[in-house]
Amino acid sequence: MQMHRKYVFAVVISIALGLTLGIQGFILATNPSPNNTLSGSAGPALSKPLILNTVEYASKAVGSVVLVPDASRIGPGFRIIGVMLDKPHLVTTDTGVTWNDWGIAFVISDKPFVNGSSMRTTFMGHWIVVMESVSPGILSSYENAVSYMAPQQLCHSYKNGSQNCTIVSSNRGQLVQIRNTWLVVDQGGYTNADFTIDGVNRGIHIEGDLSYSQMLSLAASVIP
Repeated sequence: MQMHRKYVFAVVISIALGLTLGIQGFILATNPSPNNTLSGSAGPALSKPLILNTVEYASKAVGSVVLVPDASRIGPGFRIIGVMLDKPHLVTTDTGVTWNDWGIAFVISDKPFVNGSSMRTTFMGHWIVVMESVSPGILSSYENAVSYMAPQQLCHSYKNGSQNCTIVSSNRGQLVQIRNTWLVVDQGGYTNADFTIDGVNRGIHIEGDLSYSQMLSLAASVIP
């Protein structure tokens, strides 16, 4: 699968499901495996308990400094209840560039959470996710933000050598600057933001049940 990294790590859900269902699509499609890692399987998951890793475990697993969002910026009672992890793995582009890729989804809520017991339906309307991943080779957050707003070509290559490509509609958001970082913020449906952080090779996607001002405040907490 080849596409612009609009969503921070594609293993979470397919681009089509993400655009259609937003963060509820994330809840439906993200099915933690027994070792609490992110899985791309998209079976019915609302009837299952939510199992999350700790921030400390995820930070050690990726072996890198992690930009942990400050959930208190959203309001009283909000906290990181846990994380989902896409463990480090080597990725090679069509041009032969290889890097160690990984992704962390910080799950934020103001609802009580008991790991392995709390049901996913409990967090409907109280669910915010900050997804962080490696974003190598991007030197300008502004140019990257502008590219988010252009139509994207999504291609799938098959084993027989054939390829099928589809044009995905552009992001309906607006450009917003926080310090030296440019974001694309979309208020259509679930409020969400996409941006890269210059100098640290990180891509961030924020989405969930929060207002525009809460979104900007949360984004600012991870931008140096």
